[in-house]
Amino acid sequence: MKKYLKLVVFVVLMIGIAGASYIVIKQEDLDTRDEAAGGQTITLITYNIMYSKQTKDRMTGIANFIKSKNADIVALQETAGFSSGTVSIKDGSLNYLVNKLDEIGYPMYKTQVEARTISVLSKTPILGYENFEIGGNDFRQTQTFYTDTNLGRIRIFNTHPDHEELLCEQIRNFIVVVNRYNDYDKFLLGDFNMTLSTECYNVVTGNFYEGCDPSLSVCKDTVNDTVHKRTANYAIDHIFYEKYSDWEVKSAYAAISDMGGNDTSDHYPVVAVFQKKTSECTPNCSGKQCGDNGCGGSCGSCSSTQTCNSSGMCIEKCTPNCSSKVCGSDGCGGSCGSCTGLDICISGQCQCVQSCSGKICGDDNGCGGRCTLCESGYTCNTITWQCESGICTPDCAGKQCGDDGCGGNCGDCDEGYICIGSSCQEIDYSCDINDDGYVNMLDMAIIQSNWGWEGDSLDQRADLNKDGKVNMLDMAAVINNWTKKY
Repeated sequence: MKKYLKLVVFVVLMIGIAGASYIVIKQEDLDTRDEAAGGQTITLITYNIMYSKQTKDRMTGIANFIKSKNADIVALQETAGFSSGTVSIKDGSLNYLVNKLDEIGYPMYKTQVEARTISVLSKTPILGYENFEIGGNDFRQTQTFYTDTNLGRIRIFNTHPDHEELLCEQIRNFIVVVNRYNDYDKFLLGDFNMTLSTECYNVVTGNFYEGCDPSLSVCKDTVNDTVHKRTANYAIDHIFYEKYSDWEVKSAYAAISDMGGNDTSDHYPVVAVFQKKTSECTPNCSGKQCGDNGCGGSCGSCSSTQTCNSSGMCIEKCTPNCSSKVCGSDGCGGSCGSCTGLDICISGQCQCVQSCSGKICGDDNGCGGRCTLCESGYTCNTITWQCESGICTPDCAGKQCGDDGCGGNCGDCDEGYICIGSSCQEIDYSCDINDDGYVNMLDMAIIQSNWGWEGDSLDQRADLNKDGKVNMLDMAAVINNWTKKY
């Protein structure tokens, strides 16, 4: 009897030990998972998954790829699945991917898929997002949202501009949208269709660094040559982050050998891991009487009759002049006022800036004019804001310029004027900053190199409207007069 009793006790003890081991193992797994979720880095991925390559097997492979990288945010392009016989995915490729992520234990939130089929997946809840048209005949869009990561709240932009003649126009419009937001640290992701040698590449890198530098071997090629038949060293997928933020790249690469699934895309996914900067700052006030010491402190202050210039020296103040102005510069580094909403300051007066967010067409662009024109033979359905076939009657009543509602226009403005709210408005300051007779990339570069200045600019020409700042208002003036010849 005692022999059997000892055997029972032994079995119970072994079961208890096994159970305890199981709990310990599971707890270790949980600890590892928690540590990864609350670590000191965030992982961003941009991936054009190619609409014609989206089988169920490949969507499963991409889901496993995302999980294997412990991705926090994934910007996707060409998310609409290809429908042809057995290749099509019944519920849509994006929904299939999201459901598969949930199934393998890596659930992610998603933004709604809009025109040109772009979407973003996020490990943390998406607190709010917006979509914007960025111009061109094919109505390309960009998308922005913000979320709380384990290292703080950030704002993400996802874009996919044209790859031909409309590219630079759409890139410039994209940056205009990006510059509207100054609430959180910004990251720009997407299939930009531009390389280091593209004319408008510098438009983006004025205020942003490459998270995956195309000059490095691990990032120099993001196009799959076996699918796209392009030459090597062709990098058009990018992840950018703000120059003046406290973020830095820990690691980055194009995942050439690990794309997720066998039926590959014509793009390689780009993966960038970011962390907060840890370097210490040493103040420097050598040769300065005032101004910033390079670490957020001050090198001194000036008297009430003086101001601090860009060289850190105290100079005499001038007399402000706001005669007939409601906004813009007072001539002495101060302001005569600011505009509200989407208005911008032109010649000391607030002018409306058109906004057609969420509309393909329509009568209201926020300034009394229309949104994007419908092609000839089509009219705008004011309920769905879509262009539909039908007879259109041009309407130019009370208009000097802009569209006539039927694919034509009501006239062009003379040189030195721009069309705002269907009327020609004069811009009385020159956007030809470097005096070469044109408004082009050289003028934009001067704006970008002085971006964010307030007070005395390193290059005061960049403050076009003389409001004491170099910001979106100056950039808008250059964009509105792009390629203008003086």
